[in-house]
Amino acid sequence: MRIKILLSFSMILMLSGCSFLNQIRMRFANDDLTAQWRVKEEQIALPTRYISNKPHVYVDINGEEDFLFLIDSGASISYLMDSAKVAEMNLDRGFDLLAAGWGDGKDSIAYQVTVKQLNLSGVSFENVSMAYLPVAKSPYFARADEVVIDGVLGHDILKHFVWQFDERLNRIKISRTPFQAGPEDVTVEFDISMSKLSIPVKIDLGNERVIQHDVLIDTGSRHYFKLNQTYLDEESIALNLPSVEAADFGLSGRAIHRRVTLPGLKVGSVNMPNIKTNLIETDDADDFWVIGSAALNQYISTLDYTQNKLFLTPYPDHHFNSQYNLIGLELRKITSGEFVVRYVMPDMATSDFDFKVGDLITRLSGKPSSEITEDEWLMLSDQPGEYEICRVREPTVNQQCFLVASKHVEGYSNQKL
Repeated sequence: MRIKILLSFSMILMLSGCSFLNQIRMRFANDDLTAQWRVKEEQIALPTRYISNKPHVYVDINGEEDFLFLIDSGASISYLMDSAKVAEMNLDRGFDLLAAGWGDGKDSIAYQVTVKQLNLSGVSFENVSMAYLPVAKSPYFARADEVVIDGVLGHDILKHFVWQFDERLNRIKISRTPFQAGPEDVTVEFDISMSKLSIPVKIDLGNERVIQHDVLIDTGSRHYFKLNQTYLDEESIALNLPSVEAADFGLSGRAIHRRVTLPGLKVGSVNMPNIKTNLIETDDADDFWVIGSAALNQYISTLDYTQNKLFLTPYPDHHFNSQYNLIGLELRKITSGEFVVRYVMPDMATSDFDFKVGDLITRLSGKPSSEITEDEWLMLSDQPGEYEICRVREPTVNQQCFLVASKHVEGYSNQKL
């Protein structure tokens, strides 16, 4: 048996070469990191910014201040993007890496770098190994000016703390002491495997069909819930729910999929009714079951790595609600302030107009795009109505405007009515 295992391992090495070894090397590169608390407080509030439901904090790197990082519990390792600010650091290039994630294309090309110090408002790490992602070589980005953040904090950093997220107060805290649950808190234990956090949830598929499955906790996902369509196919489960076609983007490129509204999701004793759900097709029926920030942010959520527990604290006026993109443009901000079109949803309002991937959205209902945040766009697109949308198609600078009327999709977005 041992000989067979060694032969199999040797075959993997021959087929994948240095790439496989480097991925393993990177996975364990920061195992010896120690969080050095240079402040007396047991808990620290970090400078916080939420973008499209996703939590971000400002950190200092090598003595330079205010690098914006996504907090991504779904990432095994921490990343730097080659934003203008990061590029100025001229970090020495280490070994080559591939950055894999959701998507139907090739994995992103990256390489390893070392930062001498990473500081979170008084808690620092020395000699941190990170992946460096050149956006020009990543299918996650269509253009370099989509890089509006500087990096991602993954499991290798997150595991040192208790993290508390409160989107309503725009507040993220870290602590070095275990969270003490109160009477209103719901506690769910999570497992950690391959640097991923998973919890058991109950999923109401409708027609009195309820399944239980482990799902990943992914603060780096702006979505509510992702369910594996391959699992449904293998189990011969037909949802028979109204759906729309959409697209999302990961480190392995674009993934076109269907979206539905499931009757409900139950996390511990917390019910999340009428939850918007992405149906993901993969080779493995157990991949990409995910609960994302859009769902978690409807509570004060605490990821306690000291106890391996997730705590959900309902807000006093809590009512779970899903947002929908009724206008039908998948947009991303660029550094100049405009939005760039990454996908036009064929089932929604804008599919009848002259919008294409790569167009720049310059105005929305008379307001310059530069004055509209990503979160304001999500709220705007969730409301049915008439919107004037202006776009520029490069290389021209001619602006063209369209009056778009969006409406609910019966059995999908009008579940909340």
